[in-house]
Amino acid sequence: MAINKRETKREVKKLLKSGMSKEDIYYELIDKYKNPIETRGIAYTKRIHRDIANVIRYIPSNERLKKYGVFNTLLLIPMLLWASWYLLQGDFSRLFWPGIFSFILGFKHTKYYFVFAATGILLICQGLAMSLYAYQDYFLGLSMTLVLVLCILLGTALIVFGIYMPRLLTPKYTFTDEIITTSDGKKKKKISFG
Repeated sequence: MAINKRETKREVKKLLKSGMSKEDIYYELIDKYKNPIETRGIAYTKRIHRDIANVIRYIPSNERLKKYGVFNTLLLIPMLLWASWYLLQGDFSRLFWPGIFSFILGFKHTKYYFVFAATGILLICQGLAMSLYAYQDYFLGLSMTLVLVLCILLGTALIVFGIYMPRLLTPKYTFTDEIITTSDGKKKKKISFG
């Protein structure tokens, strides 16, 4: 019996809002799935532990949202303005990218923030291609050198955002060598979520 990730996510979000730490939530969920784990074997146990830890990892804690969520919101506002500009113009075919970015940012799906880094790389490549192979010296009234500089700056900002925001909002978990004893008298390795 594998864990139901959707139900587990709901439960983790509810417990995080109530003020529990991620470590306490992890041990509580491990205890919840204890009976099937003990009957299946070590490989199954490790997979369940890893699945539960990954579900908990990709949900930002309240403290991290307060501390780093401002950067998320600062990028969400321009994305929503970009999407609303296309909506007001009636150009629905161009809503794909601002819609994807707004969805990822709005629901804080940090697992998919690599899309921003990939977009930054494509933007830098597009700026280089436009500056090298353009038939004209100006693009939308801007010199090609300025377009190249803007593409490099914006692309670099997107790459940095795509790489570092998931690390800030949802750090990796690690199992430490410290052994803790539960109330049942069993010994477990201690887990740490950043």
